[in-house]
Amino acid sequence: MRLDESKRTGAQADSLASKQDTRGESQSLDCQKSAVGQIGSRRTGTETECKNAPGNAQAVFKKLGFSFRRIRTCLRERQVAIEREEKEAALKVLSQLAAANQLDLYFGDEAGFSMQPCLPRAWQLRGEQIRLFPQRDKKLNLFGIFRPDNVAVTYQTKENINSKFLISAIDDFCQYIEKPTVLVLDNAPVHRSKLFQEQLEKWQQMDLYIFFLPRYCPHLNKAETFWRKAKYEWLKPSDYATFSKYERKIKEIFNGIGLQYKVNFKELKDKIYFV
Repeated sequence: MRLDESKRTGAQADSLASKQDTRGESQSLDCQKSAVGQIGSRRTGTETECKNAPGNAQAVFKKLGFSFRRIRTCLRERQVAIEREEKEAALKVLSQLAAANQLDLYFGDEAGFSMQPCLPRAWQLRGEQIRLFPQRDKKLNLFGIFRPDNVAVTYQTKENINSKFLISAIDDFCQYIEKPTVLVLDNAPVHRSKLFQEQLEKWQQMDLYIFFLPRYCPHLNKAETFWRKAKYEWLKPSDYATFSKYERKIKEIFNGIGLQYKVNFKELKDKIYFV
C-alpha cells in the first residue's frame, strides 16, 4: 500500500468510527495520532485513540480486512524475469532428482551472529521488561550448508568471511559427499571472485556442482530460513547473557539441526507471500 493510499484509508476509517457514535457527538481530530514503530523492521501505521468513542481505527481496519504485520523487503524490480524463470525451472528439476535420491541438493549461505539481539517480542510480566545490552563488537560469522530435510554442516569464524575461508570449508565438505551433489549459492561477491571461480572445475571432479541462483532472489535459498529461525525463534533472551554463553548456544543450535531444531518447509510453503 502506498503512503497516500494509507492516509485515505485512515480517513475513511475515522469517518466510519465517527458515524457509529449513537450520541451523534463529533469527535475531536486531536484524538488522532500517527505512530511509527520499528520491531525487527520498520512499520508504519495510523491509530485513532478516542476514550469516549465506541470503536477505534484498529478495530475498523480489522473489519476492512487489514492486519498489522511486519513489512517485507522486495527485490522483484531488480530481478531479470527470464533469468529467474530459467533458474527456477532448473532448481525444480534438481529438487525432483533429489527427491528421487539421484543426487543430494544443498543450500549454502553466510550469516553473521552478534550480541545485538534480533528478538522483537517475548513473554514478559506486566510491569516488568526484559532488557538486553547490545554488544556489537562481539560476533560470529558462519558459513552454512543445509539440506531441506534438516541436515546441516556449518563452519564458524570470528573474522570476516572471504573466498579463502569458503574454499577451505567447501573442500572439507567434499569429504562427506557420497553421490553427485549440487550446492546452491547466491551471487555474493565472495562467490563470484576469481579465486572462488577457479575452484569450480576441481569440485566437479569431486562430484560437487555449484548452482548459482538468479540475481536478487534470496527467497529461493533455503539456507536463509535456517538463519531466520535461529535468530528470531531458537535464540532466547537468556542466551545473550554473556558472549561465551551465546557462542555455546549457537553451536548447540546448528549441531542440533535435525534433532531438537527443525524447519518444516512444507508448512512454510503457503506462508511465503513475498519475493
